[in-house]
Amino acid sequence: KHGVLAVDLANETVPTCLRDESMSRAMLKFEASNLPELPVVDKREGGRLLGVIRYKDVIMLYNYEIIKQDSADGLVRRMGSLDQFPRVGIAEGFSAQEWEPTEAFWDKSLEDIRLPLEYGVYVMLVKSRSTRGNGQREVIPIIPNRYYRVTQDDTLIVCGKDENLDKLPGHGG
Repeated sequence: KHGVLAVDLANETVPTCLRDESMSRAMLKFEASNLPELPVVDKREGGRLLGVIRYKDVIMLYNYEIIKQDSADGLVRRMGSLDQFPRVGIAEGFSAQEWEPTEAFWDKSLEDIRLPLEYGVYVMLVKSRSTRGNGQREVIPIIPNRYYRVTQDDTLIVCGKDENLDKLPGHGG
């Protein structure tokens, strides 16, 4: 007949992550289960499977966040005296640079524009231009969270593989 079916080998006790669960909780589940991947489900939709997260991707995200925090303070200090931030090599084939988002990105949150998923780059810092009460323009450095809304006056400091940075819309490279 059919032999062994997938359901015969299925492990129904695999821990799951909810779509809005923190990576800290996901790490605890990875640690407890010793699995390389965990399913992500939507509890509001009866536990519908949305996809999987991989342990190595979560570790990569944590490493990025550590680098971002370590680098952000130095970038803020350096930006205070720089009008432009040229591409700076961080490691072989990996750089940070300024990027001025095109109109398609204005008034959207960083979470909505999904730069890591769509382009393989991460936002480290935002240079926001605002006008003081006396009419003078000033640059305000911001360390953004995922809810930060990009404006027309923003320049983003992004990092990633050089070939991914070159693919950003409006890059011209």
